[in-house]
Amino acid sequence: MEAMLQHGISRGRVAEALQMARATLWRRARRTGTQKKRVHRCRRMPHPDDATLLAWIKRLKAEHPYWGARRIRAYLLRKHRLRGLSRRRVNRLMKAHGLSAPRIRTKRTRRCHLPPPAPTAPNQLWEMDMTGGVTEQGERFYAIVIEDVYSRRIVGAGVFARCRAAEWVDVLDAALRREFPQGSRGMGLVLRVDNGCQPTSRYFVRYAAECGVRLQYTGYSSPRENGHVERLIRTLKEEVIWVREFWDLDEVRAAVSEFVEFYNGEYPHSALGYASPDDMKREWRLLQNAA
Repeated sequence: MEAMLQHGISRGRVAEALQMARATLWRRARRTGTQKKRVHRCRRMPHPDDATLLAWIKRLKAEHPYWGARRIRAYLLRKHRLRGLSRRRVNRLMKAHGLSAPRIRTKRTRRCHLPPPAPTAPNQLWEMDMTGGVTEQGERFYAIVIEDVYSRRIVGAGVFARCRAAEWVDVLDAALRREFPQGSRGMGLVLRVDNGCQPTSRYFVRYAAECGVRLQYTGYSSPRENGHVERLIRTLKEEVIWVREFWDLDEVRAAVSEFVEFYNGEYPHSALGYASPDDMKREWRLLQNAA
């Protein structure tokens, strides 16, 4: 219990993992003095003035032009260890200097279907998809990514000049070897994919079966059923493909590799309370060790 609280995990999540009432947890923390050792009580910077804050925002917008006020605020709070920073203040400065992110409005469709069960741990459910682009030389490239739905970590990624089933197998094989060094058979991994020609090919289906991976296909013309990786694809476009020009495939591979490292380790993910995917997995491990 003390180790989890010292790592900054909230008392609510600790109490849930230990199946303990919050009041009991609070009394034990006060008795042992654990509440004074929590990470968020360490020394933090005072509130920055508007000029300093605006400089930070401009620097972030230059690197991440599609970030909005919420994500910028969350990143600055963690990066500079600020005592407090309201979203309204960040939003005011961004609006005043024309730095607000463009709003993308989508028409929602009503569907009557039950949502699939949510995973309760990492490496239970993955989603896989791809996107593409063109280099300055007119060479087409395809980026294939795999995302862990629970932690939102990118567990597999690759950039290729072609988009056959063989490339999909290469990315999946590398991800399985990295995440399951002892083998993936019998681990109950589910891989959710669309109905493209690559994931429905006999080669891909046979490889997944040999590795003990159960394929789960979305409905036709139903991208929302694969929504986690679809949103990841959009982030990849906003952070890399749409905002940069590449001379050849090597530059694309380097940029995607850098993006994966940043996304897993530092990206403030809105679905995770603006924590990073690595933070989410680290918190899960601490909860498991204490249970």
